[in-house]
Amino acid sequence: MIEISPLVTALLTDDEKTISIPNSFFTSNMVVNETREAWREILIPVLVEKGLDIAEVETEILKRVNKLRSRLDDRFPPTFIIRRSDGSDVEIMPVVRIKDPMDKDAIANEINRRVLETIEHVRTRSRDKEGKGHDNI
Repeated sequence: MIEISPLVTALLTDDEKTISIPNSFFTSNMVVNETREAWREILIPVLVEKGLDIAEVETEILKRVNKLRSRLDDRFPPTFIIRRSDGSDVEIMPVVRIKDPMDKDAIANEINRRVLETIEHVRTRSRDKEGKGHDNI
């Protein structure tokens, strides 16, 4: 996949051509992804609350996810999708591909645990920075 916009979804075909599909197609038709690779992909929605640095959250998640590197598909480094930003909170989604589809649930649970740790870590660091800023006043 290349991009999802409000009106169309752009996809990259196996022969490197870009196609655009109106999003209305997906809402009015049954679409089933039957590619083998779909079973290897893990997407974890993460709500980043207002006040937290999104770049810091992404960096910290990547550090923790990369510790699972031996179980991930080396051809596809972890990436992020920003799904929603309503002006206060932002939803990001780490995307990882794994080597063994049979390991998907265990890896997804582990990534989820690491994401929760990351959010708490960044939240604590943010509070500590705020506290230090008030000390200087």
